[in-house]
This record gives sequence, structure tokens and C-alpha cells, in this order.
Amino acid sequence: ISPRLAFMTMAFLAREVPFVLYCLFSYLQPAEPSKSSFAYFQLGRADPALVQRARRKALVDHTVMQIPLLWLSYDLFRWIGSPQLEDPLPPPVAVLAQLLFFVIVCDAAGWLGHRALHHPLLYTRFHKQHHEFLICDPVAATYFGTIDDLLEGVLPAMLGPLLLRAHVLVTFGWVALRICETSEAHLGL
Repeated sequence: ISPRLAFMTMAFLAREVPFVLYCLFSYLQPAEPSKSSFAYFQLGRADPALVQRARRKALVDHTVMQIPLLWLSYDLFRWIGSPQLEDPLPPPVAVLAQLLFFVIVCDAAGWLGHRALHHPLLYTRFHKQHHEFLICDPVAATYFGTIDDLLEGVLPAMLGPLLLRAHVLVTFGWVALRICETSEAHLGL
């Protein structure tokens, strides 16, 4: 297997496995949320037509759109000098320090990107689609346009690993953690 294909496969799995698991968990929830859950205080289930649109969009984004981006990401990570799959991992303490840095950078950049997308000139054009969901659902976490995805998702999440030239396996672990966090935040529990 070529290094590029190994990189793309691992990056794809780091994003998709947590997302699919959270979606499955969400769809296995009872129709009536318990009184102790956050979802109990919402308006009910999401509009089925909206969920179907979001699922179709997620399928396209997570396959057709993601594969060319992963192809280019391989070149980007090599160009900036990030350690590759065949290189040794940093010590565990360094990995934890990097993950802490990633969280801080991602939260700050994500907050700035989200605030920017709520500006009147940007909201209706780029961000309103995400707020069509009035209740929590993991598929809502990915229901947005390309500009929204870049400003609020990809750039904040990848800024820390790119700045530190993190080992790609550390970056993949970070992506999986970030997807878990984002999906959980949209789960409504």
C-alpha cells in the first residue's frame, strides 16, 4: 500500500468511524426522550425531510468532497514537514501537550469563525442552513455549506496540528476526538 493511500485511509477512518457511531447511537434513541435529557426540553424530533436532506449532504460531503481533500492533505502535511506514518511517534507527554494546544487553538479559532458567520453579511448566505435544525442531532453537526465548514470546522481543527507540524497519527487521533466532541455536542444528551 502506498504511503498516500495509507494516509488517506487512516484520515478517512479517523473522521468517519466516530461520526457513524454517533449517528447510529442517535438513531437508536427512543422516540420519546427521558425527562432527564436535554432533548426532552426541545420541540421533538427533527423534521424527517430535513434529516433526509442532511443525510444526503453528509454522504456527498463525507465521500465525494472528502477524498480530493485527503489527497491534497497528504501533500500539505509532507510539505510542512509533519512526521509521517513511518516516523516514530513523539513521547506520550508531548502528545498530551499537543492535544491540549489543539483544543485551545481549535476552540478559539472555532469561536471566532462561528462569530464571523453570525455577521449579517455572512449569516443568511453561509451559516443559516446549519440552524435549520431546531433540535440536536449528530447529522446537524455537518449540515452546512463549504465556507461554513472551512471557517468553523476544518481550519480551526487543523490549525493546531499544522502550526506544530504534528505527527500525522497524532493529528488523526485529534480528528477522531474532535468529531466525537462535535457529534456529542449535537446529540442532545
